Amino acid sequence: MNPLHVPSLIRLALIAAPLALSSLPALAGSACSVSTVSAVIFGTYSVFTVTDTPGAGSFGVTNCNPNNVAYTAAATAGFGQYSARTMLSGSNALQYNLYKDSAHTIIWGDGSNGTAIIAGTGSNNGNVGTSSTIYGNIPAQQDVPAGSYVDTITITITF
Repeated sequence: MNPLHVPSLIRLALIAAPLALSSLPALAGSACSVSTVSAVIFGTYSVFTVTDTPGAGSFGVTNCNPNNVAYTAAATAGFGQYSARTMLSGSNALQYNLYKDSAHTIIWGDGSNGTAIIAGTGSNNGNVGTSSTIYGNIPAQQDVPAGSYVDTITITITF
């Protein structure tokens, strides 16, 4: 198994556009390349909305040799903790989290503290094998000032 550390693969932002993500080349000795399909985007958060603000993004693994290479993807907690990740705008903090499931019940992390990793299969035909969806959620009624809120998550892909 070759771990592939992909720093800053996901950048979360409100109001401002998130970092555009592009395909990353395989590291020497690795079995695949990581291709980003889309960053996690929440759009505009309103402090007056009484419902949570969901977001979603995805990534994939491609150019695998051999074909159909199984991988796992672990994520760091970013600026916060797994129980409550934090996006920052200067000294202002907005709580959110990332999940493996659309019901927002399984926190995506590194397998510790009740978090789970994402598993998938990469292809070698230039197409993304399994595109893994990342679900985000910002709990409602957080009193924060307007601004661009960002967190940086590091993903470790292991083949």
